[in-house]
Amino acid sequence: MLNALAYVGVLTMEFFVVKGRLIANEMAPRVHNSGHWTIEGCVTSQFENICGADLRLAARQHARFGTYGP
Repeated sequence: MLNALAYVGVLTMEFFVVKGRLIANEMAPRVHNSGHWTIEGCVTSQFENICGADLRLAARQHARFGTYGP
């Protein structure tokens, strides 16, 4: 599909399995927002990491600040 669209860049696709069938729910030309928790919960957010990768910067630490929940 991406070749047919001549797409270049990040494209996130979200899928669900419904009654045994794979259903595409969302396509977005960005890092998926399910990782928003990394903004406050990790040393480096997923958004910083993807920008760094695009710019060919050295990998940064991605450790969590702690554990949450029970």
